[in-house]
Amino acid sequence: MSFINHNFWNYCTGDKFVIDETAYRFVRQDAKCVMLETVTEPRVVETFSHEEIYELGQSERLVYKRDDYSLRKSRKPRVDDGLQFADLPEDERKDVFWKKLFCDELHRAFELKEAVRTDVSIAGLLPSITASVTKKWKAFQRNGKNKRAGKVCEVPDEPGARTLLRWYWDYEDAGFRIEGLRSRIGESGNYTQRFEPGVVALLTKCVQEYATRRRKSQKKIAEETEEAFTKVNAKRREAGLHEWKIPKLSAVRRAILKMDAFFVYCQRRGLDAARKKYALFERGIPLQFPGEHVEIDEGKIDLMTLATTTFIWEQLTEEQRKKIPKQRRWMYVAICATTKCILAIHICKNPSGAEAVKCLSLATRDKTDIAIAAGAQDRWDKYCGLSFVSTDQGTAFLSYQFAEALAALGATHDTPAGATPWLRPFIERVFGTFNTDLFQEANGRVFSNPAEKGDFDSEGTATLTDDMLAMMLVRFVVDVYHNRPHEGLNGETPNNAWDRLSRRYPMCPPPLPKDRRAIFGLNVRRKVRGNGVLVCGIQYRCDQLDQLFLRRPDDEHNVKVRINPENIGTVDVLIDGMWFPAKAVGGGFDGIRMDLWIAKVRAIRQYNHDQSLLKRHVVLEALADIRAMNNEPFLLMDMTPFGCTAKQINRAEKSVFLGLEAEALSSAEMEKHFVATSFKVSSAVSEAAAPEARKVVQQPECPAIDDEAIVEASGLVFHGTGHNG
Repeated sequence: MSFINHNFWNYCTGDKFVIDETAYRFVRQDAKCVMLETVTEPRVVETFSHEEIYELGQSERLVYKRDDYSLRKSRKPRVDDGLQFADLPEDERKDVFWKKLFCDELHRAFELKEAVRTDVSIAGLLPSITASVTKKWKAFQRNGKNKRAGKVCEVPDEPGARTLLRWYWDYEDAGFRIEGLRSRIGESGNYTQRFEPGVVALLTKCVQEYATRRRKSQKKIAEETEEAFTKVNAKRREAGLHEWKIPKLSAVRRAILKMDAFFVYCQRRGLDAARKKYALFERGIPLQFPGEHVEIDEGKIDLMTLATTTFIWEQLTEEQRKKIPKQRRWMYVAICATTKCILAIHICKNPSGAEAVKCLSLATRDKTDIAIAAGAQDRWDKYCGLSFVSTDQGTAFLSYQFAEALAALGATHDTPAGATPWLRPFIERVFGTFNTDLFQEANGRVFSNPAEKGDFDSEGTATLTDDMLAMMLVRFVVDVYHNRPHEGLNGETPNNAWDRLSRRYPMCPPPLPKDRRAIFGLNVRRKVRGNGVLVCGIQYRCDQLDQLFLRRPDDEHNVKVRINPENIGTVDVLIDGMWFPAKAVGGGFDGIRMDLWIAKVRAIRQYNHDQSLLKRHVVLEALADIRAMNNEPFLLMDMTPFGCTAKQINRAEKSVFLGLEAEALSSAEMEKHFVATSFKVSSAVSEAAAPEARKVVQQPECPAIDDEAIVEASGLVFHGTGHNG
């Protein structure tokens, strides 16, 4: 909205303007503009419109003092610290106002010819002036209230005639402005150096020892200073010179306090400690929509856990359980700085670029299925695309793999300087919240120092497996943290903040399924055949694969295949530098997870160990069981070190899928057996299905061929029997 100046201010010749610390003197004005001249050389006349003067004043870039340059020379130096009367301390304001009452009464007497400017004349009129001022002063102290007997009212002592006349001269020299009555008594005192230059030089040299890593006390510095002066005075006596005065402890302390505080702290405790203590804090980047700024960090969990999963733990004997290592896992956490919502949690064995990318994968997808699998009551639908990501300078975040994933997501990566955790305050506070509010209730807790730990046995009390730890974290984040008032949101919960802002502002869109395969997919190499490529017993086919095979059918073609382990219905194949999508022949695999498919086929092969081709009805029954089976443990695997990897897929093909191929299904058959191909979450395995599953594992007719495969990359152990053909 444009400014319309309805008022025409009357500026005077001696008015002072200070704009952005530049002083100006008023020259002249008209209805449109004001002309001001700088008071320093070279003199420059600048023109400001009335609108500009108004805007400068509203933005507090302008200081205006009326008649400041038109005052005659004062009999005493002026106090020019830029303070107005309203800026003065309360005691000084009362003192100045008390003087003004006396000066106003004296000025009235001069105007009425009741007194002249002499001490004798003023002394004769002083009692009446004092009585009038005292009456007004008491009225001011009552602040408009009625007079009450016995109420104490402090009245300062009246000045003498000469003092009052000096006050009046200062008042008159200041153009009868109240600032002219300010006292300079605070500047009184002897500020000259009491030690001669040689003493000051030696004292300065001695106190420098205080700013060292030895961290000597001030008392110790005073003793060393006295010793140094004693040695110097002995030499001066021999030379016939007078002895120097030895500074006392108080003088040494004053000299130490004059040293720069940042320099002293830096020399005594180090640069990093000084930067933390004297850091300047701001509110940071202004944020509007959820996911606008995401902070990610890694940290070691303050719990000792069993390095396995609950499923494996239940299959082990007591002797085998004793051999399971107990160790502290690492954790990656991503938080939205706008709403303080946790976008992702990923547990890993050791930090790396690949593990950090898995955290990005979780942050950009809906995790409600994981929340349901963990038993949470609320949804974990906090996800979006990434636009600005802040991390520290850890090796995982500086890796090419992490930088490549951020570039593919279109996000800007910010890495503040090292040892500056306050530049990422929200993610740093989250780890503290986990330690104080969650891990204190868990078994296997570790402590920050031996004194705090005492004789507590962290390893001996460790009972949580990795998937149990993931379940505990998910329940705490989804049901507790997101629904608890947050101090950084002025008491609003992160859930409410996300819902409110997501309805008001559009967010960055998350990657599409094809993009997820490209950014977070697992890469394997497969041979091209007449029916496409075979991955874990599933045929994938597209027109480009057929054309590649027809061009040279006698030659072997190995192509790179990209798989999303969360959905094996479609893969990408690399042909002549271009990626092309290839769907599972016959369909039916959309929404199926790779780890679920591997587990189900492992059980099926116990019945079909002598067959290399899975019949149609077997595949249909397997897919139906996968959709109905209890998938909660597999969903939680995404947050643990046992998630599906490319190495696991290759090893599974050498064991479970060796020589195995699923027969292609027609679209009509798939539509007949499945109404929807989306993957549904089931709360538990049906009681009727559980005994049958156990019978499948214990069939005595199956030949006992050992097919144990240990995935070194993730630590996942497969136990079962199969046909190695």
